[in-house]
Amino acid sequence: MSPVPNLHDLLELATTDLLTLTEGLDAGELAGSRLTRAETEKRLRRVAAIAVGLPEEARAALPELNWPAWRQVGAELAAGPLPAEALWAAARELATETLQWLRVYREANPAWWQSAA
Repeated sequence: MSPVPNLHDLLELATTDLLTLTEGLDAGELAGSRLTRAETEKRLRRVAAIAVGLPEEARAALPELNWPAWRQVGAELAAGPLPAEALWAAARELATETLQWLRVYREANPAWWQSAA
């Protein structure tokens, strides 16, 4: 039986997936590609849902992550497609910052990333 990933794992994996999808693109290319834009928004929804779904104590333990921004991204995506500038900022800037902090926390607190059995 495969171990069940915890929410920290899921957040890190979803953020990595998002950054991999948009790697090498500039803002204009992302805005101009209907398929990539749709897939990026799908992945942003997933990251935002995981981030918002974390228990408050888990978010409090990771204070450098921009939780309000992820909540806002999720709310904006629920209302419709993001404007190109907001899409770029979330997909490349917010996601990069999030992943960097997650990796810092993984190194400092490896037990948080142990999968549930």
